[in-house]
Amino acid sequence: MTTELKYTLIFYLIFFVSGFIFHRINSRKSALKSESFILNKIASVSGIILIISFACGITMTVITITKFLG
Repeated sequence: MTTELKYTLIFYLIFFVSGFIFHRINSRKSALKSESFILNKIASVSGIILIISFACGITMTVITITKFLG
């Protein structure tokens, strides 16, 4: 397994975990109706990690495909 493929899988794993955390916090916030500062901070950080890991995952996917094909 190449290094690029390992990094691609790691970025997608981070993407799915942060997306799961983001979803759980947002669903909990709508059910409780009382917004906690800590939950808002965790959700915002998780959202940023979600966006960055998705961008890195797509980039690493393109690099991996071009390495395998070329």
